[in-house]
Amino acid sequence: MEVGSREREASPTPGVPRGNGDGDLLSGLRGPRARTIARWGAVTCAVIGGLVALGWVLGVVELVSVVPGYPPLHLNGALALLAAGAGLYGIAEDRRGWLLAGAVVTLLVGGLTLVEYVAGVDLAIDRLLLSDPTLRTHG
Repeated sequence: MEVGSREREASPTPGVPRGNGDGDLLSGLRGPRARTIARWGAVTCAVIGGLVALGWVLGVVELVSVVPGYPPLHLNGALALLAAGAGLYGIAEDRRGWLLAGAVVTLLVGGLTLVEYVAGVDLAIDRLLLSDPTLRTHG
C-alpha cells in the first residue's frame, strides 16, 4: 500500500464504490464529473419546474406541457421538480439542508399523489396553491 492512501473496505453492493467516510455527500462517486452531473440535473429540474409553475400561475398553456401535444404537468409535479432540483443542488454542493428539504418535499408530493391514484381518493393536493387548477387560455 502506498503512503498516504487509505485502504477502502469492500462495498456491500458490487460495482458501487464505498465512500471514504469524510462526510462528503458524493464521497462514493469519483471525480469532478459526478458534481457536474448533479449540478446540471439540479439546473434542469429547477428550470423545468419553474417554467411549468410560472405557466400555471400565468395561464400559459405552452409552458405547462413539457412536450407539445402531451398532457400538462400539474402544479404539484412542477413543485416536486423544483424540490428535486434543490435536493440535487444539496448533493452537488454538499449542503445537507438543501438535500433534506428537497427530498422531503419530493417524497411528500409523490407519496400523496400515489395515495390518490391507488386509493381512488382526492386529497386536493393539486388545489393547495391554486384554487382552480384548470388552465385559462388567452383569447
